[in-house]
Amino acid sequence: MTKVLKVGGNQLEDAGFVAGLVAAVRGMVAAGDTPTIVHGGGKAIQVLQEKFAITPHKIGGLRVTDEQTMTLVMMALVGDVNIRLTGAFVAGGVEAQGFSGADRGLLRSQKMDHPDGDLGRVGR
Repeated sequence: MTKVLKVGGNQLEDAGFVAGLVAAVRGMVAAGDTPTIVHGGGKAIQVLQEKFAITPHKIGGLRVTDEQTMTLVMMALVGDVNIRLTGAFVAGGVEAQGFSGADRGLLRSQKMDHPDGDLGRVGR
């Protein structure tokens, strides 16, 4: 059975949490499950915004993702967080493969409307 686990970006900055996640997934695999991890990476995105002097904008607590920010989102999620998380699984004895939602059209979304303004490239 495939189970989807959503992990927030803040939790991924906590080495203890990641070690616990790896152990939990290892147990799931041993029990015959095939977990899929969907992760965030807000902290990594924020670090890149600071490095590139891009002021983050939020509407209703959600990040506005314009084209410039989208480039940083891809760098952070695919080029940093996904690689670190996949590496943690492999180092912990879990066979893992990292993907982005763009790979093979794996994930599809629709632009999210927000009553307080345009969120840019934010979807559901």
